[in-house]
Amino acid sequence: MQLRNRLAYYLTRQVSQKTSADQSLTYSLGQLPKPLNSQRACSSCPQLLNCSIYQRSVETNIFPKEHAMSQLVPEALSHLTEEDLNFF
Repeated sequence: MQLRNRLAYYLTRQVSQKTSADQSLTYSLGQLPKPLNSQRACSSCPQLLNCSIYQRSVETNIFPKEHAMSQLVPEALSHLTEEDLNFF
């Protein structure tokens, strides 16, 4: 419950809305908390794919080589094409 509330806090506080010239609305998602640096915890997490997609498509994080996500994100996304990733 606490993790859900923390996630909801980050998502609702940082979503921005923009109106274009043709009056269409565009929403930009905010930043989530920094990812854990835990190979053991993250590799078995059921949200690894969602987390990896968000990191690559929204946050564009670049991790140092020693950070667990520097290996996990490319592995989790390896089955997706560039077109798939652009969908998000």
